[in-house]
Amino acid sequence: MSCKPSASTTKKVFGQAETVGGVVCIGSCGLDILVGQKQMAPQLSTRFERISLDQQAPIARITLHNPPLNVIDIPMMEELSSAIAEADASPEIWTIVLRGAGKCFSAGVDVAAHAPETVTEMLNKFHAFIRALLASSKITVAVVHGQCLGGGAELAMVCDIVITAESAEWAFPGIGLGCFPLHRIVRSHGTEARG
Repeated sequence: MSCKPSASTTKKVFGQAETVGGVVCIGSCGLDILVGQKQMAPQLSTRFERISLDQQAPIARITLHNPPLNVIDIPMMEELSSAIAEADASPEIWTIVLRGAGKCFSAGVDVAAHAPETVTEMLNKFHAFIRALLASSKITVAVVHGQCLGGGAELAMVCDIVITAESAEWAFPGIGLGCFPLHRIVRSHGTEARG
């Protein structure tokens, strides 16, 4: 089965096709059903400080914009929660696509947020937007290129579909600090939602 996208379809679905290095699978990978042959609706854009939300039915694109490495800090976590809620509330949106601007998806959660005085707030806000993504009625897709580390990798992995460039670098450097991936929250959410 071939996964060769057409440039026009890729741009309709993902915006900047060059961001994902030509590994986006449209047609034969099933994402073409999200575009169809219909004229796409007008685009609505919301620019936050660290992310952007672009909605053009049936797709909402959330792009991480926190250069140079799209580090997920507490303000970005709050913005992600708001953007996910906004996209999820729209009946015209079928799919939420998450991607990183620039040279990578995300280098993970801000190390400074792990300090004793902020770690509880950070974990609560991180878990809040992850739970919102897991509870979303939309199909969630992460498009990964460059570094995808720690909390960034967790964000990508909770999506329904992950499309990753062959050159993407996945890692969990926080394990050396005693921070482990979210398998427990995902498992408990899955049990509640499906079992």
